[in-house]
Amino acid sequence: MHFLEVEPLEKLVLFKNYIMEPIKNMRAIGLDKLRQIVLHVQLRRMKKDIPNGGPTAWPKRDEIVKRIAWKRTDKEHREMVDAFYRVTRAAVVGVLNCQKGGVSDMIGAPSVGVIFGLLTHVRRSCSDLSLVPTETQNLVKYFDNKIKGFAVEEMHTTGEGLAILGELFVALRQSKAAIEQKKIAEAPLSNDQSHPEVAARWNCAVCSSSLTVQEAVAIPCKHIFCAGCLDSNDGTICPICGESYTIRDICADVNGATPSKVKILKAESKARRKSSRGGRVLFKNDTAVSYSPKIKAMLKVLATEVAADEKVVLFSQWTSFLDIIEAALKLEGHTYTRIDGSTPATARMKAMQKFDSEECDSMETPRILLCTIGSCSTGINLTRGNVVFLMDAWWNRATENQAMDRVNRIGQLRDVRVYRFVMENCVEEYIIDKLQVHKATLGKGSIGSISKEELKKARPTYLLDLFKITEQDLSIPAVWNFD
Repeated sequence: MHFLEVEPLEKLVLFKNYIMEPIKNMRAIGLDKLRQIVLHVQLRRMKKDIPNGGPTAWPKRDEIVKRIAWKRTDKEHREMVDAFYRVTRAAVVGVLNCQKGGVSDMIGAPSVGVIFGLLTHVRRSCSDLSLVPTETQNLVKYFDNKIKGFAVEEMHTTGEGLAILGELFVALRQSKAAIEQKKIAEAPLSNDQSHPEVAARWNCAVCSSSLTVQEAVAIPCKHIFCAGCLDSNDGTICPICGESYTIRDICADVNGATPSKVKILKAESKARRKSSRGGRVLFKNDTAVSYSPKIKAMLKVLATEVAADEKVVLFSQWTSFLDIIEAALKLEGHTYTRIDGSTPATARMKAMQKFDSEECDSMETPRILLCTIGSCSTGINLTRGNVVFLMDAWWNRATENQAMDRVNRIGQLRDVRVYRFVMENCVEEYIIDKLQVHKATLGKGSIGSISKEELKKARPTYLLDLFKITEQDLSIPAVWNFD
């Protein structure tokens, strides 16, 4: 509304008062007002508006959810994923109680943003443990062992439980409150490396590694990262708060360096990662390659589709996961090309031209296009492919729909198959079964009518639902909503 200058709702305070607050309080008038405004300002063309049977008739699109079961051979991986879940759940309960005035003075809980940073690790661990730094895994293992035997409510009602929570939050902050990350960015320190606070006060918001002022990289939302974590995030969406940004928005050394320096830092970081992994990037040993369960499931489906002479567009949120997939494809002898946020415009065009090529007998013609969902979900046409792999679940289904529509669009002549790879009994199932449904329902309400029952089911209690937290687990019973 602000960008479109829709008066008077271009002002945030008015938009909150007349739209956001009624919706949060489950008052239908909020969605009614929003719907009327959107209907007057939107430009919308839907697939159902294309006449059937004509030259632009839409091919069939099938969505297949591949729910991947954990096997006995995955015991180590599953235990690590469960440990991340338990530790994050304990931290969430602590934060919720602190926010309502429960025990904040005793344990000094971090902001909710830090919890979402930890939740990002939970999601990444579902795909492949290599996506989570070893230091973070060790930290989680340590605290998982400490909280075993405690009921959730005991973590904030007993002295021993509070002591563990306090230690956990200190570790998450790496002795520096995560909320100070924004304050530091807003008031940059001196570049003088001899200053004792310069190296000590900067920490990456994802991996918590200690950074000098020159090593720290800031984005517009004021969260601070090391170049490696920012590179693995593909440079499009902040992993802490979800705010979007581009390479032009990045400020290296936090005191005003140009984006070109960030590109150098990211290139150096990627080179260090690849050299430290011996060019193989991921697998446990050289004699018997060990893939994660999700990679195994992907390769099995891929073999079938490629054998049928189909072309596949594969999406992931993380460039680091694409590194893992790329290494697996090399080992299995598949031909592919890749586009991510670091791909220059000329290289992007060449990759798309190669993928569009019909020279099926050529060994250089890629059958697979690897894409990050942030850099390829809009603005490009990939109708040569008719199979889509979604390797990880995004919070918002609309983002995934945009990615699918790079393939399922005008010009597509074949039926489209979309495979969504989801690990069973973990956070990914919650995202696709509940959270995405909630967001889709609210999105529907902004442009069309929804029933009171639909609105009730769509109430955002993400953290409570995700971690199965009840009011008995909280020191101050209440209904908690996090938008």
